[in-house]
Amino acid sequence: MMPAPGGPRWWVIVYLLVSLPSMLFLALWMPLNEAPDEWTGIVRADSLRRGQIFGERVPGVDALGRPAPQAGIRADWALLTAAFVFPPNLKVTDRVISSEILARQRAIPWQGHTTLMMVANTAPYMPLLYAPGAIGLAVGEAIGLGPYEAIRLGRILMGLGCLSLGVAALWLAPFGHALLMVALALPMSLSLGASFNMDGMLVAAAALAAGCLMRARGGSRPALWVATLALALVIAAKPPYAPLAALILCTGSASFRLARLPAFVVLAVLPGLAWLVVVTSQVATDFVVAEPYAPGPLWNGAVGTQFTTIARDAQAAILLRHPWLIVSLPWATLRLEGGELFRQMIGVLAQLSLPLPGWVYRMWELLLPLVCVSATVTWQQEKHSPISGGGVSVLIACAGILATIAAVVLSQYVSWTHVGAETVAGVQGRYFLPILAFLTLGLPRLTLRQPILNAVRMTAQAAVAIGVVANLVILPSLVLATYYR
Repeated sequence: MMPAPGGPRWWVIVYLLVSLPSMLFLALWMPLNEAPDEWTGIVRADSLRRGQIFGERVPGVDALGRPAPQAGIRADWALLTAAFVFPPNLKVTDRVISSEILARQRAIPWQGHTTLMMVANTAPYMPLLYAPGAIGLAVGEAIGLGPYEAIRLGRILMGLGCLSLGVAALWLAPFGHALLMVALALPMSLSLGASFNMDGMLVAAAALAAGCLMRARGGSRPALWVATLALALVIAAKPPYAPLAALILCTGSASFRLARLPAFVVLAVLPGLAWLVVVTSQVATDFVVAEPYAPGPLWNGAVGTQFTTIARDAQAAILLRHPWLIVSLPWATLRLEGGELFRQMIGVLAQLSLPLPGWVYRMWELLLPLVCVSATVTWQQEKHSPISGGGVSVLIACAGILATIAAVVLSQYVSWTHVGAETVAGVQGRYFLPILAFLTLGLPRLTLRQPILNAVRMTAQAAVAIGVVANLVILPSLVLATYYR
């Protein structure tokens, strides 16, 4: 018998019924490398299964022939060959899978040795979130699968890893399930989860951290430890999410001494900080661009300077010299690109080249505000200390969430934007999915009479269920119509 709507069991069952078939379908039917940066994730997973925890910094040259170190990792080149089913510049409308293409990719053999590959954006990543894919590649080769099929097995295991973390998040959370479900089961989340892109696992780990923080507000010490460890994993994987650790301070209750909570914040941030220090000094390099360029108007150095890299030190110096940019750049980016970033967060598949039907975005434009409103009126009345039960808690959570949004945008300015530019390049909607999982903690509580509260709760639950169940139709029809016509 289906459990009554609203409890953790109900949400877990809906999540499994929607996400398991969707991710299995995408893992098997979405062509390889038709997810953002998937080929870099494949080779990073392969390097992990061969014992390479840190990437390498090696000599290189820029467009002017000057020394410019590059970051790389070692993996079997056959995986790269198998992953590129289509030429990189081929339009998505021309990317059609045929029996000849499948036969060609499946016939690619393992090379049996590793090759150093330059992947400046992925080599510095902490690779633990690639572990399910690494296991899939190792098992696939061990049982005689070729690189192409081993990658598909790795995709399945990445999806199951996301699914496991998502189930744990929904089961452990005492409230806020609707927003957790949205973060976990948006089309973009499912697409990332069924690929070698690390962001699928990142979203699921963030949801687990958020769900455990909600439980910790009720006094659960084990939940606080799990939330801290999950946050440490998220932050170590991508340091711009470090401000989310501030939300640990919202869990103060009679069961916790408030003075101890900052120690948990430090525990959540410290591994990521240590990793960042090591890779910055030993692995990470400035991204090398194809053509030299003149710096933008925020640059106040020598006239006539030309850059051939995204010089992180120069970009950081600009932010330190103009501190207001820490606020104005994220604000301007969200104001100008907010609509497109929202669409990307809901789901623009492939290499941001395969949009969903227009009605899907319009549907979520209605559903997301409804879910946010419902999250303010469905919290149970509990006794909390002042820091966890009222305005202070909301202020801390909002500050952490807003600081994380700013950090995500600014990280793209430092690492992906031409020096001195007045706008930020490279921001994508998927970067905000982990933040979405924490949104419930930043919303105030409203007290309504029981009949009204129940009506709002049931409306939001039904809306989210309809929204995510639609994935069972949207994703297969889109993939089949695009790649298998």
